[in-house]
Amino acid sequence: MAVTTRSVKGAPLTHAELDANFTTLDGDITAVGLNNVVGPAVATDNALVRFNLSTGKLVENGQTIEDDSGNVVIAGTLNTRTLAADSSKLDAIEASADVTDTANVTTAGALMDSEVSVNLKTLTLPASATLSTYGITLTDDADAPTARKTLETGEFDLKTTTALSDAAATLTAAQLRGGEFTITPTVARIQTTDTATAIVAAITGSIDNSNFLITIVNLAAFDVTLAAGVGVTLVGGAVINNGSATWRVRRTSATTVTIVRM
Repeated sequence: MAVTTRSVKGAPLTHAELDANFTTLDGDITAVGLNNVVGPAVATDNALVRFNLSTGKLVENGQTIEDDSGNVVIAGTLNTRTLAADSSKLDAIEASADVTDTANVTTAGALMDSEVSVNLKTLTLPASATLSTYGITLTDDADAPTARKTLETGEFDLKTTTALSDAAATLTAAQLRGGEFTITPTVARIQTTDTATAIVAAITGSIDNSNFLITIVNLAAFDVTLAAGVGVTLVGGAVINNGSATWRVRRTSATTVTIVRM
C-alpha cells in the first residue's frame, strides 16, 4: 500500500490518512526485518560487532578492536595461537637471522659451500654400505703402526722384548711377534723357532709375503744360534756372539715361513 502525501506544501493530512501511513510503514519495516536485530544498550568504541547465538537477530559487543587507522587488537587467540606470545618469540629473533652467512653457519656447526672442496662436492656415496668388523678395526686405528698391525701385512714395529733364560729354548710364535729378545749366555745356546704353522697362525689375517722383523741381542761372548722349527727355512748366518742380529720373518705359504738375516 502506498503512503498518502500532499503535493501542496503545508496541506494537512486527515487523521485517517495519517493512521494509514503509519500502518503501511510498520508493515514495510517488518517485511525487511529491520526490527529483528537487537544490540546492547552500551558498546565499546571501535569494537567489532559479532552475532550472539544463531538467530541472526542479536548482536553484541566484540572483544576485537579496530581503530580508525585499521590497527587491530585481538584479546584472545588466532587459530589457537596466542599472538602476544608469538610476537615475543618473533621479537627475540636476532636481526638477519635468516641470512646464511659464515658466522651463523659456523655457530650452527656446519660448513659454507665455499669451504667445501670441489672433490667432496662431487663425491657420490652408495645408497647403503656395510662395514665389516675387520674394516671397523682398521678405521679406528690411531696411527700407521697400529694400522699395519691390524692389516697383518708388511713390517711391524717392536711390540715387546723377551728376556730369555740362559738355556736352550723354543721361541714361541707369540714371542717372535713381540719382535726382540735378549739373552746373557754362560755357554753356547741354541734358540729354536716355533713351527711355521704356529707363526702363520700368530699373524692374524696374514697373506703370503706378510712379514715382520725380529732381533736377538746377545749380551755375552758365547755363541747363540737361531735354529729353524718345522716348516721354517733359515737364510743367512744364524749365530750371534756378544752382539745383535736382525731377521725378517716372512710367510711364504699357509704352512711355510722363511727367516732371512738382514
